[in-house]
Amino acid sequence: MSDLPALQQLVDEQPDAILKELSERFAVQNGIEVSTATMHRAVEKLDLTTKKNTLLLVSKILKESNGCVLNIEIGYWV
Repeated sequence: MSDLPALQQLVDEQPDAILKELSERFAVQNGIEVSTATMHRAVEKLDLTTKKNTLLLVSKILKESNGCVLNIEIGYWV
């Protein structure tokens, strides 16, 4: 990924975003789709860390879906 400043801005705007969310937001903003693996490598280039936090992710999904959860994914927080 060559647009690291745009990625840094996305992280600054939503520091609790998971890699999948960053990939989706990056695609909307820049018109370039990237995989979660590519996003992970780009985040590492920015010297940011990721951590798996299943409890927070489940809480976030429940909040966004008003308690109606059909599919839960494990994500990596930035």
